[in-house]
Amino acid sequence: MRYLFKSLLLGGLSISSLHFAQSSNADFSIYPRVQKMEDGITSQVFEGFQLKSKAWENLVQRTPVQKMLSDKGNWKLQISLKKELASDKNPQNIAKAKGAYEIDFKKNTIHLFAKEEAGIFYGLQTLSQLVKGDKILPVDISDFPTIQYRGVVEGFYGNPWSHEDRISQLKYYGQIKANTYIYGPKDDPYHSSPNWRKPYPPQQAQQLQDLVKTAHDNFVDFVWAIHPGKDIQWTEEDQNNVLKKFEEMYKLGIRSYAVFFDDISGEGTNAHKQAGLMNFLNEKFVKVKKDVNPLMICPTEYNKSWADPKPGTYLDILGTELDPSIQIMWTGDSVVADVTKNTLEWIQKRIKRPALIWWNFPVNDYVRDHLLLGPSYGLEANIDAKEMSGLLSNPMEHAEASKPAIFGVADFAWKTNGYNSQKAWQKSIEDLLPLSSASYEFFAENNSDLGKTGHGYRREESTQIAPVIQQLKQNIIEGKEDVKNLEVVKDYYQQAIQATYDIEAKNENPNLNTEIKAWLNDFNQLGQKGISQIENYKTRNLSIAEYWNTIVSHYEKTKDFKSLHPENEPNITPVTGTLVLRPFVEFLENWNHQNIFEKITQQKGQSASNPGVATLHTTVKSLQAVKIKVGKDQQIYLQPILEVFEMKPKEEVTLELTQPISHTNIKTQFETGATQWAGIEVSSDGKTWEKVNAEEKQKTITAHVERSFRWVKLSNVSQKPVRLRLKEFSVLSTHSSAHNQTLYVRDLNLNTYSVLATGQGLKEVSPISQPKEIVILSYSDAANLQLRITNSRNKTIKVAVSGNYIHYHLPKDTKAIEVVPNKETHLYEILWK
Repeated sequence: MRYLFKSLLLGGLSISSLHFAQSSNADFSIYPRVQKMEDGITSQVFEGFQLKSKAWENLVQRTPVQKMLSDKGNWKLQISLKKELASDKNPQNIAKAKGAYEIDFKKNTIHLFAKEEAGIFYGLQTLSQLVKGDKILPVDISDFPTIQYRGVVEGFYGNPWSHEDRISQLKYYGQIKANTYIYGPKDDPYHSSPNWRKPYPPQQAQQLQDLVKTAHDNFVDFVWAIHPGKDIQWTEEDQNNVLKKFEEMYKLGIRSYAVFFDDISGEGTNAHKQAGLMNFLNEKFVKVKKDVNPLMICPTEYNKSWADPKPGTYLDILGTELDPSIQIMWTGDSVVADVTKNTLEWIQKRIKRPALIWWNFPVNDYVRDHLLLGPSYGLEANIDAKEMSGLLSNPMEHAEASKPAIFGVADFAWKTNGYNSQKAWQKSIEDLLPLSSASYEFFAENNSDLGKTGHGYRREESTQIAPVIQQLKQNIIEGKEDVKNLEVVKDYYQQAIQATYDIEAKNENPNLNTEIKAWLNDFNQLGQKGISQIENYKTRNLSIAEYWNTIVSHYEKTKDFKSLHPENEPNITPVTGTLVLRPFVEFLENWNHQNIFEKITQQKGQSASNPGVATLHTTVKSLQAVKIKVGKDQQIYLQPILEVFEMKPKEEVTLELTQPISHTNIKTQFETGATQWAGIEVSSDGKTWEKVNAEEKQKTITAHVERSFRWVKLSNVSQKPVRLRLKEFSVLSTHSSAHNQTLYVRDLNLNTYSVLATGQGLKEVSPISQPKEIVILSYSDAANLQLRITNSRNKTIKVAVSGNYIHYHLPKDTKAIEVVPNKETHLYEILWK
């Protein structure tokens, strides 16, 4: 991390006071990194640029150099076009892509040369980074892009970017020399089904024109993608429908096009037909128009794990039949994967051309409760244009939060040699949030991993504190004192709290703060919970009463923390710090709970864990890591899966509920209808199953079950595999019976309790014969409890007790007790001895 972690070890430092580790030349770092630059040049005085080439005023105004112009500037800026550049002969310049430029300093004159306007634009972006305050670094530069297509594909599921987001993104791409943006939001009905055949309504058409203009001003190719594969008919009529749609988009100013055949099933996956359509568009549209760029296609088999390995199959057909000019997209060895030379070599042999990489990072549409804010690593060094024609990031639906990852992708694609993902990440955050960059870097460093998913892709997280926490955890398990590491970790959780306050208070990027607000809230709460558990642990050697009072008082303060939800997403509950920070809080909480139970019972192995509301069992690999959530009215549901997955015959998805449920509505919703393949069954024991009669309406299956059950199973009962998107699988009890209050006081779970109102009693029959003692763990605001103790002859005595921890020696022949408070009390546990 950019700040010195050593400062944290000293304790008590705020993030704003952390010192930065920087080299003397860091002020003049240039991104994307340039191909060739002089060494050993010292900075000189800068008082402004005098633009000597008036013909370039309009272009200069679209770059940061505009603010550096001055009639009294001490540096003259001369801009010229040249037919040849020195980089033309550079053996690494294989792509010969637009954007090469040269900067030459001659005394007090700066010469900027390029072969076209894109190169001038990029050269000005670089020149602006050679100025810092009143200093300029007069260094000669020869630069060009390694990879031809560099940028972003907006191809995620979920909430598409807003118009404002896209405008901001396109301007940003110009700054970082990214030249490609593919417009392919999955939920745009005029890009995909059902309306891909129809023209855009006037308002949306105007917005697209605005985007095209902004892209043009920033030398970004705006690629409009169509996704017809869900319902396309391989007829002359539909072939012409695609052509007609392209013609309509051409009138809006679009000159680059892609066709997506990803995440579909059925006849639309036919490789021969896909190739035929693409070649038809190439002949009748691209070649006719003259000013349209080469077509792009996203194939149905877009990764190695889904591809048929047999010769002469889908990928080979595309490679052989598609016109050589058409670019073919590829995600790698799997849907979410690193970009390696091996995968590029494998796919190039199949498609007979370098692949256009659709890199599924930092996209989080399959793990929407996480933010993926870490560096863009997993890109193998020294990949060149012979191996890869382009690198496009599929970002998160959170546009501003995606910018650091996109920055790294642009830096790598411009110069694949010598890429440092950490430095690029740090620089991008400095640019994004100059005043709160240290705080945001801290937040992002601890919110980068995905957790367990069906894709198995993981990211580093909390790398600075992870070894300290691991050592502390081991010492706790072994019963060793570790005061130093305990304080270091406590300070780190305090830093988490302070980072959120700093980001919110400075509010440098309001759109970013809006995007991440719910995660900032959760991260702040995680910091507070971490400190609470450490404070609990510190009191472990005090009396049981003092230990319990500390635990319960901290829990009562944090139990009512409310999770915020992203805008318009009530079913998404953000989580943060899931790889290191949160697991340690959970470990320490369980350790404290188990420890106090062991002290009370004087027996090892007494646990206090939370079993959750349900367990997922499934034979569908893509769903095995899906999370179970609890929503409004205690609805239990699977987190929606936005990606298409395959469910083979007899494969199933089963929810095992912790407690029996009755009078229940079961609901499933898919993007495609499910009557012919879906079967729903319930069971009380997980062995004997009963089929449930369900009805389907508008692709939603519902069933009502009166009887009690603990297992509910959804199966593919057809003879064929089905490809689907699971939007909902939920159970909701409509029964309004009174809650069993005694359940919580004997579940050995200190995260649950029964609420007793003033004067309300809770009766508990002894689970053991001849009990001698009873321990009551509760919480109240100075309440007194009355214990009504009943023996086997049904005689009752009343005893007044007080305190959150009550240890009472029972009379002989005690059969049951009733606890009655004189003020509202939370009753956590009743333990009989």
